Amino acid sequence: MTSTGDVPSQDDLADTVIRPSSSGGDLGDALGDTIIRPVRVGTDRPPVTVGTAEPGVGDISARFRIVVNGGDPVPLDRTVIVGRRPRAGGGGQATRLVTVESPSREVSGNHLEVRVVGGSVVVTDLRSTNGTVIRMPGIRASTMSPGDSVVATLGSRVDVGDGNVIEIQAAPPLALPDRTLPDRILPERPTP
Repeated sequence: MTSTGDVPSQDDLADTVIRPSSSGGDLGDALGDTIIRPVRVGTDRPPVTVGTAEPGVGDISARFRIVVNGGDPVPLDRTVIVGRRPRAGGGGQATRLVTVESPSREVSGNHLEVRVVGGSVVVTDLRSTNGTVIRMPGIRASTMSPGDSVVATLGSRVDVGDGNVIEIQAAPPLALPDRTLPDRILPERPTP
């Protein structure tokens, strides 16, 4: 644990990643005793605030992003903490904080961490009080236990409560500068 005791450190989570079976089976099977319940779908999406907890420039070539409550995309160029009152856990890593409203207080202050590890998006429940539900394409919804980490596939939807849903997406490719031909073409040099 970090010094705050709220957010697990990278070392604490290193051995907790659960990967769905390659056979496309149910995630509940991979989690053993996980209780499976349907995701509550709400039509009203609360507003979202995005901020940065620590200075630093993120990797502009982020391959993934999240969309919270259908709002603007948030690049996964650094670790993202989602919660009612999120705060960074320290450790000198740049962290992006995403604040969601939770009038019923279903969402914990620091509820969820989303980060890229290698070529995968890892979603971690930060020991939230009311849990996190993840629905991956083609797999029944699963409730994550406090502290669980799951490798989320593209299109996964993560419900943290009070109608707040996070979707995992691929980031669009970066636009490259226009590489048109020059106005004039130089003659070739004779070879010696």
